[in-house]
Parts: sequence; C-alpha cells; structure tokens
Amino acid sequence: MKQLYTFLAVLLMTASTFAQAPGKMSYQAVVRDSGDALVTNQAVGMQISILQTTATGTSVYVETQTPTTNVNGLVTLEIGTGSVVSGDFTTIDWSVDSYFIKTETDPTGGASYTITGTSQLLSVPYALYAAKSGDSAALQAQITALQTQLLPSVTNCGQIWQSTNLDVTTYRDGTPIPQVTDPTAWAGLTTGAWCYYNNDPESGYGKLYNWYAVNDPRGLAPTGWHVPTDAEWTTLTTFLGGEAVAGGKMKTPGTMSWLTPNTGATNSSGFSGLPGGFRNSNGPFDLFGSYGLWWSSTEDSTPYAWSRNLNYNNGNVDRYTDAKRLGFSVRCLRD
Repeated sequence: MKQLYTFLAVLLMTASTFAQAPGKMSYQAVVRDSGDALVTNQAVGMQISILQTTATGTSVYVETQTPTTNVNGLVTLEIGTGSVVSGDFTTIDWSVDSYFIKTETDPTGGASYTITGTSQLLSVPYALYAAKSGDSAALQAQITALQTQLLPSVTNCGQIWQSTNLDVTTYRDGTPIPQVTDPTAWAGLTTGAWCYYNNDPESGYGKLYNWYAVNDPRGLAPTGWHVPTDAEWTTLTTFLGGEAVAGGKMKTPGTMSWLTPNTGATNSSGFSGLPGGFRNSNGPFDLFGSYGLWWSSTEDSTPYAWSRNLNYNNGNVDRYTDAKRLGFSVRCLRD
C-alpha cells in the first residue's frame, strides 16, 4: 500500500495538563494519492489506531476523523477527539510499553482506507512525569526529544537526512527564535530569526530561517541532528552523480508543487525537495514554486555563507554563497 507521508506526530500539552493523563495528541501529515500527487483542499477519511508493543501490535485505541487537507496536502488533527471506534485514549498507560500510531486514509473522504502509515512513539514524556514528580521542564525536554525522534529521514551514502524542511520555533535549549514579519526589521537583523513564506503559515514548506539562526550556538537543529556543512552537502551530491544531475534525484516529481517543466525530477534519493522559495535580505519574498534553497552551516566570509538550491528548469544542484540575512529553508543531518 502507498504510505501516508507523516512529518510530525507530537504530544500537545499545556501547563494545565502536566499533572494528569493527556487528553489529545496533535498530528500532522502530508497526503498523496496512488499517483503520488498531493491531495489538496479536500476532505479525507482517516482511521487512527494506537498500537501497543509493535507496529503490528494490539490496538488499544481506535478513532476516525475527516480532516481537510490544505493547499500543500497537509492535514492537522488532534488524536483523542475523533469518533471513537474502540478503547479510551485517556486511560492509556504510556509508561508500561512501546506504542505506535497507525494511520489509515481514504483520500476521497470515505472509509475505504487505501493509504497506511505507522510511526513509533520512541519516547513517552508522561512516564518521565511520573518519575520526576511534576518536573515540567524535564517533561518539556522529553516532548522535544519525541519530536526529534519522529523526524522523517532518508539514508544516502551513509548520511541520514531529514526528508522534510525544518519547522521549529525554538533553539535546542528551548529559547524561542524570534518570528520577524516586518521587512524593515528583517533587513536589519544580525541575529537569528524565522518567518513563513509571505508571512503566511499556509503558503510554504516549513519555515524560512536566516543564517544567523543556523549559526546560533544554542543550536537550531534538534538534539541528535545538525545543519549540514558545505562539505556534507557535497558528499550527498557527489554520491548522487554530481551537481549536474543530483538535483533531479532530489526533487519531488510532477508539477503539483513545482512549476513546469520540473526537469529531471525523480526523487530517487528520497530527499523530497520542494520549491519553498526564499526571503530576500531586504524583506520581500520570491521564487516560491520555482526554487528550493537550503542553508549549509559553513560560512564563506563575514557577510556570506554557503547554500544549495534546486530549480524547476534543470536537474542541477547549484552551490552558492549567499547573504546571511536571506531566509532559506533548512534540512538537518543526523549526528
């Protein structure tokens, strides 16, 4: 069966829930049909199961929902708030075993589920709460660890790359990264910041970061990951046949996301590059749909750092040195 491309499954908690069992989990996924096309702006039928012990284990909780995808094929839902098929979400004892989230999807909005995906909850923060007697800081650290472990990834040449763009709002130590929407403020930055393309959370593929955020000593990448160096990017593109052909192997195929002709796109590497565009150093946005641009962690000179980009019109990977105030996407590499 074709898989549901899940890029985030995290526990959503507030201060009021630290002393009790969780009532819901926030879940997001990108849905593609049998032809690998994004299912956009459409109601989809979903059945969500919590499995115990293994990816094929006993279902301790099952519910159904009918969320609607956005323009990028993204669905957002809260597990624990759907129509219950079996079990009780609030009575699951997360401390006693391993658990998996299984999703089954009908892209037509019904209950004929043809797309499946399973993600393991590799860390369970509520077990830590029981041991820490309400240590909310430690609990938040475990939530962050859970987010880290669930990042989807793909392996090439021994490197494990995140297969979606980074989408965090805090540094590794939990310090918030400023969201800067004003173009004048963005143009004057010499410290880390992020934004959405066109300042619209529905319009892009993850967040755009300036290089100052990439280089911040508090760490932009989650624990266990890092922003790749210029040399690590070169290792990937060399493995894929060199810069003249590697781009096609790193781009998602078709013209649902990319402009026509999206030359050479096969995504045979699993990198799943998307054309998220960029934010200029003086504030405006450009090239959404035609270019995807990603930072490296390597500085070229005081005002510039190395980057990579893919474009719709050829199969190249282009290596450039760009102004640090630009807003680019970020991919992470396993330590």
